[in-house]
Amino acid sequence: GPPLPETPPLATRLRRWVEDLSYPRHFTAQPQANRRAAETVAERLQDLGYQVSFGGPYRNVVAWPSGLDGKIPLVGAHYDSVPATPGADDNASGVAVMLEVARLAAQNEQPVAFLGFNCEEDGLVGSREFVESFSPALADRIALAHVLEMVGFSSTKPGSQCSPIPLVPGTPDVGDFIGIVADHRSVPVANRVLHAAKKCLGGPKVVALKTYFGMHRYLPDLSRSDHSPFWEVGIPALMWTDTAEFRNPNYHAPTDTPDTLDYEFMASVVRLLHSSLTPTRVFE
Repeated sequence: GPPLPETPPLATRLRRWVEDLSYPRHFTAQPQANRRAAETVAERLQDLGYQVSFGGPYRNVVAWPSGLDGKIPLVGAHYDSVPATPGADDNASGVAVMLEVARLAAQNEQPVAFLGFNCEEDGLVGSREFVESFSPALADRIALAHVLEMVGFSSTKPGSQCSPIPLVPGTPDVGDFIGIVADHRSVPVANRVLHAAKKCLGGPKVVALKTYFGMHRYLPDLSRSDHSPFWEVGIPALMWTDTAEFRNPNYHAPTDTPDTLDYEFMASVVRLLHSSLTPTRVFE
């Protein structure tokens, strides 16, 4: 039969990670707290068996699987916050989901790289520095990137969801889904996620926004996270998001606290992302 359910449950593990990381941790305003967050992420990835280093002047946490061979997927999330917020959804939620996906990938010996970006809140300089310092060799190692940008807030109330692109027909008005955003090179990756969502037990509702003909350049809200530098060098990348201020009223505020998040929703995102990386179905 299937393995016994894990103790503690996935949602509980995610909540603990968010609580551990929810304190103001801006790169220049709170340098010690920012460093503490980086070390928490690095230590966890190291404990899971990844080869971990701090990359560049912004201390990106870079974790490669041992025995790396050929192109592999990357999963990333930024660990910094704006100065005046504990940043539970933005972006302790993304880091927590990344760490739980890293645990599952290590458990199943899947070759996946993980990256904790710094300074997302300062114009993406951490992810941009990572991509530029590794280019063009990066394209030989990274097949695609999944970037987690606020993935913890959900609501079943009608009217809880606004659209980042006004007047798009069929935009949901209930904020109970995970959004994925793709540029034209990333559409096959988005399709893979949508296919996985149909088969994923306990996965979330998914709404995909696929952009073509460089449309994202005219819609800046679609390029506001660490997926964007990958797009710029032609590496397929998806942003996974609860849509930030288009749903979460605590965006960049002191009220962005762990008790506002939906950990069962986050657990569903872990399941879907992990099943998107592999055809293997894994039980918690």
